[in-house]
Amino acid sequence: MVALARLGRGVRVALMWALLVALAVLVLYPLLWMVTNALKTNAELFGNPFALPSQWLWQNFGKAWNQGVGDFVFTSVSLTVLATLITELISAWAAYGLTRVNIPLNRTFTVVVLAGLMLAPTVALIPLVKLFQAWGLYDTFFGLLILYTAFRIPFTVFLMRAYMLDLPARGGSRRRRSTEPPVPRRSGGSSCR
Repeated sequence: MVALARLGRGVRVALMWALLVALAVLVLYPLLWMVTNALKTNAELFGNPFALPSQWLWQNFGKAWNQGVGDFVFTSVSLTVLATLITELISAWAAYGLTRVNIPLNRTFTVVVLAGLMLAPTVALIPLVKLFQAWGLYDTFFGLLILYTAFRIPFTVFLMRAYMLDLPARGGSRRRRSTEPPVPRRSGGSSCR
């Protein structure tokens, strides 16, 4: 019986490794194919895209960088960093306000933020394109920054709000949720002497 259990465990481990190797091939093969095609001439690329290059042209990377790829990388990195910082800042403020500040219509604001999660970007695509064209933001860095930030805020507020609900209040103890039973109070004398 122990031999069968070990054989079963061995088969499970072998199947797991086979699955992991298959997933690695699925991920790494397109990357390898992309790099080998980048090292070919245009004639080789369009003639036989699955063959190895006859001559490895490493200068293709330098040519691509000088023809604008460097600018594209800089724009993408700066856009990502700025959109992330702005999204985190606005979302942290909103989540703090929704969890720590007693304001009228607090639950209504929370529902509106969560409803923003249900809006798919594709639904708003045509109105946003027309709006951005009218405002002169179409095909600009600032327009992309607005879009990336605006579509990430509802989810980020949702996550930060859930985190801030479990943070301790100013008194040092964790804020009690409405679903938790109240903490029983001691009766009798003071515990400080």
